[in-house]
Amino acid sequence: MPYNKITGLEYQGYNVNFLLMAGFKSPEWATFLQWKQAGYKVKKGSKGTHARTFVTVDKKKKTDSGYAPRHFVLFNIEQVELVPVEKAPEALDNNCLDNKY
Repeated sequence: MPYNKITGLEYQGYNVNFLLMAGFKSPEWATFLQWKQAGYKVKKGSKGTHARTFVTVDKKKKTDSGYAPRHFVLFNIEQVELVPVEKAPEALDNNCLDNKY
């Protein structure tokens, strides 16, 4: 079952079908930003897989259903590579702080 590698939550509904049909062996997925924050880099030229969820709409915004679709793009773990520690954003921030003092 496809799941989010960062949050550990399984995808549901038709998103499962989209992710299974994407042709990857691994069930581990995440958004571009989630991979980046976890220290990974999406490989250049990788094509994401579109998914959708529905979020509750603010009561001030009148809609018929009360829900609005939210689209997002997911990348499989086979499409990412681990960023070396010396190039990770956290490491760069720490080096900058050390150089100031």
